[in-house]
Amino acid sequence: MAKKTGNFGYVECDGFTLHVTKWSFDHKAEVEDSTTTEDVGYQNVEPVLESGDGEVSCIFDTTAVPTAASPGLKGGKTISVMKLYIGPVADNRYIQCAALVKNLAVESPVKGLIKYNFTFTTKGAITLPAS
Repeated sequence: MAKKTGNFGYVECDGFTLHVTKWSFDHKAEVEDSTTTEDVGYQNVEPVLESGDGEVSCIFDTTAVPTAASPGLKGGKTISVMKLYIGPVADNRYIQCAALVKNLAVESPVKGLIKYNFTFTTKGAITLPAS
């Protein structure tokens, strides 16, 4: 089994590369009960809706401000193309989706780096890596 480490967790938002410390993605399927009398005492369900939620944590870069015009991160912002890379960018393995930023939080400690994170939910199709 080939295992992956998280040290290649790049995230692109509309072509803008973020300085990521970690990201997470929860892929979900909503299901509807399709049980009939033909199922003879067993429940049957069908997937009807695919969605995803996640969080991205980053280090604030004053030379590439994430709240500037590009990518313009803020609550309510739609990211047309978000790529969550699994492994090095050269491996071309990533989760791709359009996303809506649900919230943006900035942390500015007295000692240490300024960090921010944002949560998102998907909008439309989700493409998962094939390999």
